[in-house]
Amino acid sequence: MKVTFTDQHLQDRPGTSMKLPVSPVVTVVIPTRNRPALVMRAVKSALEQTLVDIEVIVVVDGPDPETVDALTANRDIRLHTISLPVSIGGSGARNVGVQKGCGDFVALLDDDDEWAAGKLAAQLAAARASKDTFPVITSRLIARRPDGDEIWPQRQMHEGEAMSEYLFCRENSFRQGEGFIQTSTLFIPRELMLRVPFESGLPRHQDWDWLIRAAVYPGVRILSVWEALVIYHRRSPQVDQRWPDCRPVDCLGQCEQSGHSKGSGLFLCNPSRGSLRIAQNILLDRLRHNSLSTSVSHRHGPRFDSSLPGLPAAG
Repeated sequence: MKVTFTDQHLQDRPGTSMKLPVSPVVTVVIPTRNRPALVMRAVKSALEQTLVDIEVIVVVDGPDPETVDALTANRDIRLHTISLPVSIGGSGARNVGVQKGCGDFVALLDDDDEWAAGKLAAQLAAARASKDTFPVITSRLIARRPDGDEIWPQRQMHEGEAMSEYLFCRENSFRQGEGFIQTSTLFIPRELMLRVPFESGLPRHQDWDWLIRAAVYPGVRILSVWEALVIYHRRSPQVDQRWPDCRPVDCLGQCEQSGHSKGSGLFLCNPSRGSLRIAQNILLDRLRHNSLSTSVSHRHGPRFDSSLPGLPAAG
C-alpha cells in the first residue's frame, strides 16, 4: 500500500521568487555525492516548505561537477552549495553544513529522502512550545519500498527510556520500525549540533551514534510530532545492498540480561567501525540508565570514557 501525506501538509507551497530572510530560522543541511537526480528531489521538498524563513545548504562531498551543475541551475536564493575538494563522509559533510549555517535550528535531510511541505513548520512549533534547553524534535515517517509503504515508528519513547533501548530493543515484534528515528526526521537546535557534532569517519549508523550521545547531553529532550512528515526511501525488504554484510546479531547479550523482556532488534555490520562504536554507545547508555549490574560497570568502566559529547573511536 502506498501512503500519501495528509492534505494539511500539501497546501500553500511558496514559490522561488521570495526575498532571502535576513536571518533564517532553520538551516536545512543535505549531504550528497554522485546522486544529482535524488538530491534535486530532496532540495525541492525542502524549498517547498510552508515555513519560508529557511536556508538550504547542500554539501557536495567531494568532486562531483554533475551535481554542482544541477544545483546551480536552481535559482532559489535560499539554496547554497558547498563543494568539498575531497570526500570526508556523510557525518563530516553534515558538520560542515551546520558550521556554515546561521539558523537557530538545523533540519537534517538525506539526499534520497523527501519531506511533506509542513514538516518544518510543525517541528518549529513543537520546539518553541518546549521549555527544554535543547528540544530535539522528530516525526514519524513513511518507509517506502517497492513492495509497499509502512508508517514508522510504531510507538513513541517511554518517559525515562534509554535511547539505545528505544532504537534496538523490541516490545512487540522483531521487525524494524517499532522504535525508530532516522536522520531526515531530525530537527535540532543548532547550538546543540555545535556542541555534539556528528562523529566523522563513521561509514554507517551515523544517526544512531549521534542520537545515543545527544540524548544524554544536559538539557536535551527528545520530542516527536506524531505525524508522518518524511518519505524514507528504502530498497529491498531483505538486506540493503549498500550494506551487504549487515545481519541481525545479539544486542550486547540480549536485552533480557539487563533486566528487560524486550528482544534484540539491532543490525550490525562486521567488520565496521560504525558497528563497534554503536556497541560502545549502547553499553554506556545502559550504564547511565543503571541497566547493567554493578560488576559489569566496574569491569568495563575504565575502558570507556563516558564524557560528552564524544566517545573513544572504535578501532
